Amino acid sequence: MVSNTGAKKWVLRFTIDGKRREMGLGSFPDVGLAEARDKVTKCRKLAKDGVDPIEARQAEPEKTPTLNTVIRLTPPAGAATWTSCCQSPRR
Repeated sequence: MVSNTGAKKWVLRFTIDGKRREMGLGSFPDVGLAEARDKVTKCRKLAKDGVDPIEARQAEPEKTPTLNTVIRLTPPAGAATWTSCCQSPRR
């Protein structure tokens, strides 16, 4: 699918329980044709078994932490020795 801005993305359109759904598979060229086809095969198998692929994807635990998660969980080097700008240095 190509958006109005020219961005290209892979989209899977499927019907489950009589309801038409669209699922994004990733942007091109970040996701290649072979990878998009693999994702489509897995999602169609789920849909055929009556499982909504979108809900199945949302239920999966996140495999790779996001940058925000890493930043929040990693204390900066030297943080233990930092003081507030309003505090006088300890003597």
